[in-house]
Amino acid sequence: MDLLSILGGKGSSTLPVVAPWQDASTLSPAIAAAEALGIALSSAPLNRAAAIQVPAVARSRNLIVGAGAPLPLRALDANGVARTQPTFLYRSNSLENPYDRMVWTLDDLLFHGLSLWALERGARTSGSAHGPILDAVRVPWDRWQIRNGQIEVVVKPGGGMEVVDAEDVLLFNGPTNGLLNDARDTLRAAQAIEAAYVDRAQNPIPITVIRHQQGSEVVLEQDEVTGTDGVLTQWREARRQPGGTIGYLPPGLQMETPGHDAQALLQDARNAVRIDVANHVGLPVALIDGGVAEDSMTYRNAQGEVSRFYGDLKFWLDPIQHRLSMDDVVPRGQRVRFDLSEFDTPAPEPTGVPTED
Repeated sequence: MDLLSILGGKGSSTLPVVAPWQDASTLSPAIAAAEALGIALSSAPLNRAAAIQVPAVARSRNLIVGAGAPLPLRALDANGVARTQPTFLYRSNSLENPYDRMVWTLDDLLFHGLSLWALERGARTSGSAHGPILDAVRVPWDRWQIRNGQIEVVVKPGGGMEVVDAEDVLLFNGPTNGLLNDARDTLRAAQAIEAAYVDRAQNPIPITVIRHQQGSEVVLEQDEVTGTDGVLTQWREARRQPGGTIGYLPPGLQMETPGHDAQALLQDARNAVRIDVANHVGLPVALIDGGVAEDSMTYRNAQGEVSRFYGDLKFWLDPIQHRLSMDDVVPRGQRVRFDLSEFDTPAPEPTGVPTED
């Protein structure tokens, strides 16, 4: 079955993914904040298209993919870098180059916990159980599934799933069940919080309300309230002046701040989402938060965060490099590793690690 003639490209994840084993008995801070705001959590299945709209998820995904996908893959043996490298590690015969392949492989592992490559193999040599891999492309998530222990792929446009030979595909098992499974409730809370945040921006609750005190005999005409010299105009102008944090209300009037607490609670909820997502993907919260946290870093702190980040990134790289090190991929005695040498040297080459295409 010639999978490479039909598969490839980026694809999109459109199938709803629900993890029936998910234990939702413990509420995360984001969910608790959503409930405190009176936001209903959607029970609809999640998909990647919805999850990537959560800013903390997009930031996490871009960090992992942006750092991991450009790293070269190297085959190693007992003496170090193998003299003859498998060509599929650094080039492709299809329209999907190795960088794109790794981008969407990492994307799959992050969101779904699994990823699949379709393979083109050469003829088996004497004493070898597997033909050498000549080329590989990532199979879009919505074009394959595992059923009854077998991998099925859509190999004909518009057709159904067909069982494929194990020699024709390479399955990667991620380090987690994927965000759409393990972080399902957190992502639903994040979606609800973002929707509420946008709605609040479009329909803001007044931060300050000035009204008559109950039982007061003071009655103001409309012009006295909103006119050029009205109470609201005077209040706004006074607040803009130096010392405007202190105000005075005439007798009979009362001030309330109904919008202040709700806005602060929404911001706290969004921050809770960042922390929850960071914990799910295993990255430092400061990197996901960005903005002020990044801008305030000293050079030394920034270098430390970069070193820590690449240590955390191995959590996502290890499943790939260890799967590629198995005997059905490279000859026995060899292993495949991402080349991290650029980040281990004090003064890396400005053009990065040498690669081939």
